[in-house]
Amino acid sequence: MSVGANELHLWSASLACSPSDIDRMRHLLSADERTRAARLISVRDQNRFIAGRGLLRTLLNRCREDKSAPLAFVYSPAGKPSLPDATNREGLQFNLAHSGDAFLLGITHGRRVGVDIERIDVTADCSKLADRFFSPTEQSNWNRLAVSEKNTACFRRWTLKEAYLKAVGVGLAQPLDTVEVSISDPPRFLRIRGDATEAARWQPFVITSSCPVGFAAAVVLEGQTQPEIQYHRWEW
Repeated sequence: MSVGANELHLWSASLACSPSDIDRMRHLLSADERTRAARLISVRDQNRFIAGRGLLRTLLNRCREDKSAPLAFVYSPAGKPSLPDATNREGLQFNLAHSGDAFLLGITHGRRVGVDIERIDVTADCSKLADRFFSPTEQSNWNRLAVSEKNTACFRRWTLKEAYLKAVGVGLAQPLDTVEVSISDPPRFLRIRGDATEAARWQPFVITSSCPVGFAAAVVLEGQTQPEIQYHRWEW
């Protein structure tokens, strides 16, 4: 599986898989990844981590020409994994996310990418979330929505913001309200840390075709060249 210069490959999967699949994925993990899995308290969370990391390694390896070379990761200070330049001849960029059993992975060629997926919590107090994590402009736009639209809109905006923060490798170390986004169709960034020029460097996309029912998902891609998006579904 190759990733072209202007392609964005999005993989979705369920992390609820059989014990034999978990064992198969565990063998693909590095020693530090197996240690991280063992530190998780519940068996369900351990299995989700193992399945997700094993699936990441499987799909990335399919994109590499030299599949015999070890697949190692380096990490940003916020914990974002990437491939070392010395072994990344294909220039692959990637980002993964999961919420419960829902898994999402974006892979590109040479363009930073961030993905996020969140289960839509119908019991959440979205007014408090908006007050805390939305900019004044976003709060004003959100307040004008019909009550029936507010819950989904809240989580859709959240995933777009977090996907950007994951793309640049800072995670939630940067406050969510510093990333202003319009969730119009198509969505677009308005300002990032008050800078419209930085916002224009990124393309946000709401994911619908491969998003499970009851979830919100987004992907953010560096650059303004329109990508060819290819959707894939992994079946165990």
